[in-house]
Amino acid sequence: MKRILKWLAIAIGVVVGVPLALLLLVNLRDEALLPEAVAYMRNDAASLPDEQNAFYYVLGFGAPLADEPHKAGRTWLAAVNQTQEQLLRGAQATWPAQPEGFPKIATTCSPDRESCIRWLKEKKPEARKLVEDNRQAIGRYRGVHAYPGYRDMTDARLFSYPLPSFSPLASAQRLYLLDIAQRFERGELEAALAALREEIALARRMMAGSRSLLQKMLATAQLVRTTLFASDVLTAHRARIGAKAATLAEALRPLSAEERGLAPALRSEFAMAASATDPARWRGEDFGIGIDTMLARPFYQHHASVNLVYAFNRAWREVDNAPATELDAAFAKAKAAQPQFSVWDLAYNPVGKVLVFINAFQPAGYFERMHDADALVRLVALQARIVAKNVKPDAIESINPYTGKPYGWDAKTRQLYFEPRGSYLKERKIGGAANRVAVTI
Repeated sequence: MKRILKWLAIAIGVVVGVPLALLLLVNLRDEALLPEAVAYMRNDAASLPDEQNAFYYVLGFGAPLADEPHKAGRTWLAAVNQTQEQLLRGAQATWPAQPEGFPKIATTCSPDRESCIRWLKEKKPEARKLVEDNRQAIGRYRGVHAYPGYRDMTDARLFSYPLPSFSPLASAQRLYLLDIAQRFERGELEAALAALREEIALARRMMAGSRSLLQKMLATAQLVRTTLFASDVLTAHRARIGAKAATLAEALRPLSAEERGLAPALRSEFAMAASATDPARWRGEDFGIGIDTMLARPFYQHHASVNLVYAFNRAWREVDNAPATELDAAFAKAKAAQPQFSVWDLAYNPVGKVLVFINAFQPAGYFERMHDADALVRLVALQARIVAKNVKPDAIESINPYTGKPYGWDAKTRQLYFEPRGSYLKERKIGGAANRVAVTI
C-alpha cells in the first residue's frame, strides 16, 4: 500500500509539477515595450502659460473666499505631483488635501433637472435672497471667465491619484445662472446675453483643454447645464430677445473636434494604467486578482500587459473620428479590433491577461455622451436661429447628427427634439418625455 501511495504521489507531482515548471519557463522573460506605446504614453508638453490657465483657478475654487483660488490650485497640484514622485520612488507619503473652506451653497437652479426661470418666478423672494447672500461666491465664479485659456495639467500615474472635487464650482455656476436669470427679468438684456455667452465660451474652453476623462465629463456637464439654461431663456424671453438671439446661435456652433475629442483622455488613462500596474508597486490585492501578489508575480509580465492595454486603447481611438450617424459601426469595429486569445495563449503572462481583460476599458458610453452634448448644442442653436428670425421651426434646416435628417418637431407640444444615446440625458427626461431631449419653441 505504501508503495502504491508513493508512486501515486510521484505521478501527481509529475502531472502538476511539469506543467507548472513549463509555465514558469515560458514566463521567464518579458517582451519589449512597443515603441508606439512608449511614444503614446508621453505627456504632451504644456502650451499655455500658468498665469493664463483657468484650470488652476478651478482646482482652487473650493478654497476659502479670502484666498486666491488660482494660487491655491497651483500650490495644491504642485504638492500632489511631488507626493506622486515620492510614491513612485517607493517612499511613504500622504496625498495633500484639496483646498477647502468655500461656503456651502444649497443646490438650486439646475437646468438639467428643472427650469431656472420657473423656479425664479415661483420662489422670487427666496431666489433673490439666495443671490444676495452669495455675492462673493458669484464674484469668485465670475473671476474664472477672466482667464483666456484652459488646459488640464493633471498627470496621474497611480490609481490612488486624488480626484479633485468640483462641487463648489458646480454650485457657484448654478448661482451665476440664477443671477443671469434675474438680469433678464429686470430687462438687462445686453448684459445678461453677454454673461451667458461668456459662460458658454468658458465651458467650451474647458472641454477643449481637458486631458483626462474626469475633466472631460465635468466640462461636458458644465456645457450641458449652460446650453439648457440658454434654451430656457429663449423660451421664456423670446419676444424680448428677438433678433439678438443670433449671438447665442453663434456661441452654440457645433462642437469642434478638439472640444468633442476623447483621444487625450484615452492617452491619460493608458499612461496611468501603464504606471500603476508596475509590480514594484503591487500592494495586497489592489487589482482584484483574488490571489496573493507574491504567487501572481512570476506569471505577470509588465511590458506584455502594457502592450495589451495599448492594443485595447488603440482599437478605440478611431471612434473619435466617427460621425454620430456611424457610431454603432465604429463601436463594432473597435470591439472587433480588440485582442482576442485562446486558452493556449494564457500560458504566457496569464495574470496580466486576466487583469487586462477584467479591467478592459470600454469607453462607448463616453463617446455617446460627447455626441449627445453636440446634438444638444446644435438643437438649441437651431432654437436661437428660430427666435432670431421669428420663423416657423421647419423654415430653418438643421440636421440631427444622429439621423442625418432634420430634428423632430412635435406640433402639439411645440417642441423640437432628438433621442439621445447616453444615459446621462436619457434619465433626465428633458422636455418632459422619456428618452427624448426636447426644447419648447
